[in-house]
Amino acid sequence: MVEGRSLGKIFISYRSSDVPYGACLIDTALTAHFGEGQVFRDARSLTPGDDFDPDIMRAVRESTVLLVVIGEGWTGTQSDGSRLLDRPHDFIRREIVEAFEHDVRVVPVLMGAERLKPADLPDELRPLAARQDVRVRWRESHLDVAALVASLTELVPEVAVRDIERPRVTWHAEKVGAVFNDRVDIAGDFNVN
Repeated sequence: MVEGRSLGKIFISYRSSDVPYGACLIDTALTAHFGEGQVFRDARSLTPGDDFDPDIMRAVRESTVLLVVIGEGWTGTQSDGSRLLDRPHDFIRREIVEAFEHDVRVVPVLMGAERLKPADLPDELRPLAARQDVRVRWRESHLDVAALVASLTELVPEVAVRDIERPRVTWHAEKVGAVFNDRVDIAGDFNVN
């Protein structure tokens, strides 16, 4: 890890063989809202040559919130029926245990998965089943991710980046009767030939 680089306050834990698009979707929304330095997702936050294992665990410890993205393949079931999650050295398992040990808020984010049951988890992960989860549905992902961002803004205000007043550029299109800004307001009819 490069000295002095902020690893982030929100850690996104995900299994790349499960729903990596979900981790990317959440990362994009959180980074846009909180800033790149406040969100950690390994594929984006680590750079070539970083020492993966200690940097990941350090990022978990330095986080305020750990989001566990859980899809139907989150346990990492192998062809022989064994589960990666049952292995003590499984990274997902280690990230969650590290968060529990360092009082990091852990939030399960369910993406097409059912609510966790304690009996389905290794002993040290059973507290995860008692945590209030968040659902991100595929068809309503824009709404659900926006709700997640809003919840995190309230839960961890120290992570929230205040909106910076930017000069607003307004362009008036007289023929179309439109004002272009953060949104488009059509003030009159127009024809497209």
